[in-house]
Amino acid sequence: MIFINQKNSFIAFCTKFIGVIVLYYLLISINYISQLITQLTILSSGISVFFMKLFDSSVNSYQNYILSESHTIQVGFGCEGTEPVALLCAGILAFPVNYKKKIPAIIIGSSLLLLINQLRIIGLFYLTKHNPDLFSLIHNDIFPLITVICSALIFITWIKTMKKRL
Repeated sequence: MIFINQKNSFIAFCTKFIGVIVLYYLLISINYISQLITQLTILSSGISVFFMKLFDSSVNSYQNYILSESHTIQVGFGCEGTEPVALLCAGILAFPVNYKKKIPAIIIGSSLLLLINQLRIIGLFYLTKHNPDLFSLIHNDIFPLITVICSALIFITWIKTMKKRL
């Protein structure tokens, strides 16, 4: 009987998780929401430049571009960091605990992932400056993997914290 309950709990978790992910992709396909995401790319560019200017006064932003005298990158749709946040939120929302325990985890975990994403954008900007041949590999393969791993680690850490409190 215990095995059946665990199996049903796992199926319920997976169903909720997939449901939240599907909802995320449906939402971003709506024109209004995709325009909000575009605004997030502009915001991400500006935040990155704010931090970069602390060490490099030659960097500026215009819309969703980060510019310097030597090169420019564009922060495009998908680079604003919402996908790893959606993964984390899907896991947290699907996990069977009280919603009062989920809200702080979503806020703190999402903030942490968005900070990691800012570091990713900054890293990509300087990578294109110093080693542009690696840009495609790092942008398309390495950094997406790192952000998914970070999302999973935050989720696992939260689960461990919840298990201690149960």
